[in-house]
Amino acid sequence: MRRLSFWILIVAAVAEVLIAGIPVWVIRPFVAQPPRALALAMALRDAGGWATLLALAVIVVCAAVVLWPPREPRSGAAEGARPRRWARVTVAVAALVAGGVATGIAHVDYFQWMFHPDHDVRAIPIARAHWPARAMVLDVHLGGQARAYPIREMGYYHVVNDRLGGAPIAATY
Repeated sequence: MRRLSFWILIVAAVAEVLIAGIPVWVIRPFVAQPPRALALAMALRDAGGWATLLALAVIVVCAAVVLWPPREPRSGAAEGARPRRWARVTVAVAALVAGGVATGIAHVDYFQWMFHPDHDVRAIPIARAHWPARAMVLDVHLGGQARAYPIREMGYYHVVNDRLGGAPIAATY
C-alpha cells in the first residue's frame, strides 16, 4: 500500500505541475503560440482550479500514507538497518511544495503580475512624439478629436483607457 501511494504521489505531483505549468509556459506575451498548444493551455487553464485542488488532495493523502507511521524494520533484517525514510520524506515534501505552488498558480491571475496598468498616460502633440516615420499606430477619431497610440507601446498593455471628444474610451490592440 505504501509503495503504491508513493507512486501515486509522484504521478499526482507531476500532473499538477503540468496542469498549472503548461498554460504559464504557452501563454506568454510576445511569443508565438501554436493553435493546438494554445487550445491545450486554455483548456488546462479553465480546468486547472479544480484539477489542481483534487491533485493536491491526492498528494496530501498519499504523503500521509507514505510518511506515517514510520515503517518498522523487517524481521530478519540486519540489526541496526533502517528503512530509507529520508528518500520518502524528501519526495513527499517536494510533492507537497510543488503541489501547493501549482495550486496557487492555478488560482491566481498571473497575467496581472506581468501587466501592470500604466496610469501615467499622457497625450503629446505629434510634432514632439519622436517616433519613426514608419511607426505603426492605432488611431482613434471621435467628436472632432484624434489620438494615435503606438503599437509598440500597445503590445505590452494591449489596452489604454483614455478620454476623447469628452467620452471615455478603451483603445485596445
